[in-house]
Amino acid sequence: MVDLAYTPGPRCTFGNVEIAGATGELATAVRERLAFQPGQLYSTQAITQTQRNLYGFGRFSTVQVQPDQGSGEVVTVKVAVAEGARRQVQLGGGVGRDSLGYSVHGRAGYSITGWPFALDTSSIELRPEYVYNSQTGNEPRLRALARLERADLFWTYTKASIEAGYNYLTWEAYTSYGPVARLGFETPVATPRVKLRVGWRLEQDAFRGVTSLIHPPGNVDPGDPGAQDAAMTRRDLEHRLGLDRRERLGGYEQALIVDLRDKPIEPRLGGYGELHTTEGTSLAGGAFDYFEAIGDVRGFAPLLLDGAVLAARARYGGIWGTVPVTERLFSGGAVSQRGFAERRLAPSVRGMQFATVQSESGPVSQLGGSVVEIPYGGAGLFETSVEARIPITTFRTMPVGIVTFLDGGDVTETPGELDLGNLHWAVGGGLRLVTAVGPVRLDIGYRLNRTGGDNPDPGQHFAYHLTIGEAF
Repeated sequence: MVDLAYTPGPRCTFGNVEIAGATGELATAVRERLAFQPGQLYSTQAITQTQRNLYGFGRFSTVQVQPDQGSGEVVTVKVAVAEGARRQVQLGGGVGRDSLGYSVHGRAGYSITGWPFALDTSSIELRPEYVYNSQTGNEPRLRALARLERADLFWTYTKASIEAGYNYLTWEAYTSYGPVARLGFETPVATPRVKLRVGWRLEQDAFRGVTSLIHPPGNVDPGDPGAQDAAMTRRDLEHRLGLDRRERLGGYEQALIVDLRDKPIEPRLGGYGELHTTEGTSLAGGAFDYFEAIGDVRGFAPLLLDGAVLAARARYGGIWGTVPVTERLFSGGAVSQRGFAERRLAPSVRGMQFATVQSESGPVSQLGGSVVEIPYGGAGLFETSVEARIPITTFRTMPVGIVTFLDGGDVTETPGELDLGNLHWAVGGGLRLVTAVGPVRLDIGYRLNRTGGDNPDPGQHFAYHLTIGEAF
């Protein structure tokens, strides 16, 4: 039998705090991130949390929170920080491949922290992308954005931003181009795991390169009644989608984010949820009155196999009112319903395209060629996925794993047309190679139902996807 006798020392409290390496507004931001105040009971947990808070601020390369162990019952603390590089150049890119084509995308950015004021960050960013689709051809895209972000506006841990940019985006059915501006504000709600975002967006878009399945040429052969009827039907669709005029969007945006995952990349346990809403209104400067809501819920749980994870997801989207064509919803691809190629699960127009031929009276446009299908998107969306992620080995220290999945989803013209009992279902599997830039994955999906008739991509059963990053 062993008897242990000990005498507890005096109860210690926090004393004065000295801050080194920061002055002015930056020193104030450091002080407001302390997890303790002078006079409070001393706690090593508060010291650790303070260090996490300061690293989470994103402005410091090193943080040291050093209590003076020999200062008696009142413990003084020195907080020493060193600012990270104020100027940063960011370069990145990636590739994707699916059963209908491939994509190459890049990202280039330049940012200055502490300019024009101590808590500000100014940045510019370019996002070029090139997509080749075997049915619609080349699709170049470019997003350019300038941003000014301020930390701790009104209170600690908040972020406010002003953005201005320009988009040139070629999709399957059209090309849109024009300026965009946005104001945003983000704040935690009671805990860092819950965030609220509010904002305002104003965007102006013009259209060009509209497919002849939607925008027929003006010189349709008058001697071809079938071509005349097709042209009239397509003009009606063009007007309904709003592709025959400019588009001005103005809306108020809100988002609530709850992140309960154990880690944001490759989580093994926890949940994640987002709810985004937009109210498009003339009061915000727009020409459309609509309401859009998109919700996304994800869950993760470890399986019995060492390192294996069961992941599940459900996503719902709906737009009510006058639906802007650039806001329409699509499914299909590496991060949604993997039984379809990118954006192929959506309301579409199907038919023969117009081609110009020479006649006795001059050039005229006639229907010809093979039947093609061009998606233009819908206003109702539902997606669900469940997958098992199982590690199997390593390759040059990089983990290698397999995935089995079941995906379901649908996109309809209106939210009221969604039928959760009649989704498009696909089953499949894939390989994962976890690299320093994220998991490189190859997935193959097989459609189980709704492969004929008027369904999207009739007769197509298989789709494959090669990309970087998890599906969710």
